[in-house]
Amino acid sequence: MERFFSSDFLLESESAKIIYSHINDMPIFDYHSHLSSKEIYEDKVYLDIAELWLSADHYKWRLMRQAGVDEKYITGSATNYEKFVAYANILPLFLGNPVYEWSHLELKKYFDINMPINGDNADLIWKKTSEILKEKKYSSRALLKMANVKTLMTTDDPLDSLEYHEKLKKEKYEIEVIPTFRADKILQIDKIDFVNYIAKLSNATHIEIDNIDTLMNALENRLNYFVRHESVIADLSILDVPTTQGREVAEIAFKKALAGEKLTCVEQSSYIFELLVEIAKLFSKNDIVMQLHIGALRNQNTRRHDTLGDDSGIDSIADVMSVASLGRLFDRLEKENSLPRSIVYTHNENAYYALASMLGNFAGGVKGKLQLGAAWWMMDSKEGIKRQLEVFKNTGGLGYFNGMLTDSRSFTSFVRHDYFRRVLSSLIGKLVEDGSVMLDNSTIDIAKNITYNNAKAFFSRRG
Repeated sequence: MERFFSSDFLLESESAKIIYSHINDMPIFDYHSHLSSKEIYEDKVYLDIAELWLSADHYKWRLMRQAGVDEKYITGSATNYEKFVAYANILPLFLGNPVYEWSHLELKKYFDINMPINGDNADLIWKKTSEILKEKKYSSRALLKMANVKTLMTTDDPLDSLEYHEKLKKEKYEIEVIPTFRADKILQIDKIDFVNYIAKLSNATHIEIDNIDTLMNALENRLNYFVRHESVIADLSILDVPTTQGREVAEIAFKKALAGEKLTCVEQSSYIFELLVEIAKLFSKNDIVMQLHIGALRNQNTRRHDTLGDDSGIDSIADVMSVASLGRLFDRLEKENSLPRSIVYTHNENAYYALASMLGNFAGGVKGKLQLGAAWWMMDSKEGIKRQLEVFKNTGGLGYFNGMLTDSRSFTSFVRHDYFRRVLSSLIGKLVEDGSVMLDNSTIDIAKNITYNNAKAFFSRRG
């Protein structure tokens, strides 16, 4: 038991332990999360560990389904106690899985309980955590403070009022809570509610939207609103970057969609590509960092999606990533001097080297202007993090990497930063052990920069 999630967890050498000792207490700059600004403002209090862990965490839901747990004990009518016991019972099956490891790290960090989560211990863990939670100290704000979060970026639709961001700012809340402009829905021209969303955008901005120019005027109106609320970052999630037959075809596609007509594949792909160009130009003009999340195959289980909706743990990794098409997109923007600072995440790690090498073609002007994003979603295991860091190191400069993020809906998910820091320490420690890097102040500073300082600098206003 003395090695079970000990202080040396994942630290593979003495050099790694020394590096980690310098970065483990660094603050957190989390530049991509799905936490609720409303829950932060209202300082939501969690009544039990099931509410804290299982109410919205589709990572855990997937494990439970894979283990054959009835949906009643996942998202259904079972009591919170029954749901937690069900989760504890199946967790040992997933030894080595990142969710298994995060769960134990969360239990240790937030409750000072270091024991295996299993059926035998479930009732004891429930009782111990319930006693602690009765004190009502484990609110959303308390958990952020315990994790040493300094800056948190939420994910917000362009039509969001941002009222809770406003309230937090007015209150002078000690943690920066910054909105991210997530404009996916104007790209989803094939979705049933696309026309309805465009109508809502038109109503919100008082702009009649009947072509791509007026669509972009309306979108810029909303982006300006986000900028006034101190937003410095945007996000777009797409399956892949398509090809295009030009702006004229994109215009035809948009007008046909508004009229309720069926689009051809060429029209649809041209619209998405041309909109990506226009949106990226908008971000560049307004000094906004663009995140592109590419390669998530979403909502594969139609029956479950019809019941539970989006973000229910029914997404997977797509076997696509057109690096050539993304290169054409960036080249088009570069020609017009409109390429924003960008982070590109792919769910298809087979594309890592091709993607990272392509991003290097458009370097210049800003340190680390285009970056291969952190190990994302189903790839943020210790092995996945290491592979992403290795590719980043081998194709560019690890010293300017922006570090980790949570991409989570859970207020205890910040242990993922500690998880990342341990893997990072071991990777740099191996370079030290190999004799290719000196363990000196310069190396320690690079580790600190990757952990926190780089992100803080990257997401600052340039003008």
